Amino acid sequence: MQIYLADLAHTYSTKNESLMIPLNIGYLKAYAVKQHGESVNIKLFKDPSKLLKALSEKTPDLIGLSNYGWNADLNLKIGKYAKKKFPNITFISGGPNIDDETSNRVNFLKENDYIDYYLTDGGEEPFSEIITWLKNSKKNEIPKNIIYLEKNGKLFNSGRRPIKKEANHISSPYLSGYLDEFLELNMVPLIETNRGCPFRCTFCAWGMASHDIVSRLNIDNTLLEIEYIGKRTKVNNWIICDANFGILKRDVEIAKAIRKEKDKNNYPKKCHMWLSKNTSERNLEIAEILEDMIVPVMAIQSMDEEVLENIKRDNIAPETYYKYQKRFHSMGATTYSDLIIPLPGESNESHLKGVRKLFDMDVDIIQNHNMRLLPGSEMNSDKIRKKFNFKTKYRLIHGDSGSYKTGNEEEIKSYELEESLRSTNTMSEEEVFKLRKIHFLIEFAWNFRIYSDLFKIAKKFKINQLDIILNFLKNGKKDSNLVEFWKLFDEASKNEWFNSKEDAEKFFSDKKNFNNLINQE
Repeated sequence: MQIYLADLAHTYSTKNESLMIPLNIGYLKAYAVKQHGESVNIKLFKDPSKLLKALSEKTPDLIGLSNYGWNADLNLKIGKYAKKKFPNITFISGGPNIDDETSNRVNFLKENDYIDYYLTDGGEEPFSEIITWLKNSKKNEIPKNIIYLEKNGKLFNSGRRPIKKEANHISSPYLSGYLDEFLELNMVPLIETNRGCPFRCTFCAWGMASHDIVSRLNIDNTLLEIEYIGKRTKVNNWIICDANFGILKRDVEIAKAIRKEKDKNNYPKKCHMWLSKNTSERNLEIAEILEDMIVPVMAIQSMDEEVLENIKRDNIAPETYYKYQKRFHSMGATTYSDLIIPLPGESNESHLKGVRKLFDMDVDIIQNHNMRLLPGSEMNSDKIRKKFNFKTKYRLIHGDSGSYKTGNEEEIKSYELEESLRSTNTMSEEEVFKLRKIHFLIEFAWNFRIYSDLFKIAKKFKINQLDIILNFLKNGKKDSNLVEFWKLFDEASKNEWFNSKEDAEKFFSDKKNFNNLINQE
């Protein structure tokens, strides 16, 4: 059976060095080859142009597309083209970018009508089993974790399989050599040591997809992978793609292996990771091992108790947070935290109060994000949208667009959109726009270190950084240059939003607008 597996990315304006190695489909291949041997021939793709070229040269029996927010439209456009051109190909898709609600799943599969079967939750076993099922002309019972639309338009769901706490059955695609071509292209290595998240934050799909279970991958494989990657690439950045690195005792051993690789080869320069949510002593130990290789991320999202309860978030206590801040600083580490607006129950006042607290705690980088509604997350449900009176709009995901040629020179145009919150029952859209000015000044003056020294001097006189920013905005109304600057800033802020996907599609159906987009204008 000839199989193409693709974790597509927009390569039109993105260099290989900015792309992630397709570890996900690597896992699918490694497990499937282990089960089926030479009866399957599986090719992996990241670049849409290479997939389209391969399609023109040899038609596969099966195509699998990894589905997420940064490639949903790209999958749709290429999937529809390939299904029309090669109607006998079986299409499988998978990934967390799909809601749990039946009506939403039906709508998704109707829109993405090229998909024959969608894999939910973990993919290795159902993907391998569906190969067997298709080979046997669907005579056996369909594997668990499969959904599809029946001819009558109703959703078929084969049910969920239990998730194992030990995932030693998962083979390593690195050690099998299946990801070598992507290492040679200098893509960013991803290393997964465990799966899932025990937390149920409503804005995130991580815990929802794993049903709160943390599943451990084979640590011997992980240690060998670190050494294997270190021998084959000299890229500056690696990523540990666990939801809570440091949650397990063995993570210290993994951190030591990464540090050993850096000391031996001088690479990677940075190892990006998401530390365990409620920062523990183990996270400090990991930070001491990796030193300048990491920026400790202590995620907060909000400092308001009611908001945290609304989003099912259990934050670290402020006094403990401050203690950890001091410990990280004593190691010479740069600390990072983030806030999201507008979360359910968050007001303009409560958000600014949170910003002020983070400045008081001496956080080095304070990122402020606009709340994006992710399919697969609880916050994207109709129930939550109605409860908090969500109003949303759409905007482009920067850099995720491109034009790709098929084998017969047809052009496939694609761009990705995100649906984001613009107002709730406690924060208006106008307040969100006003906060954007403050967030810009935090980014420019503090995070980018343009005026951080001045801010630190003011701090000695017990003047909070936020007060400087608020006064600057207030007094700037007297300066004609600043008035003009903020006018342009507001125009740009408001013009990037579309009221609906249809409005965006209408705008970019214009050839000039689309060319301006893909040419980064």
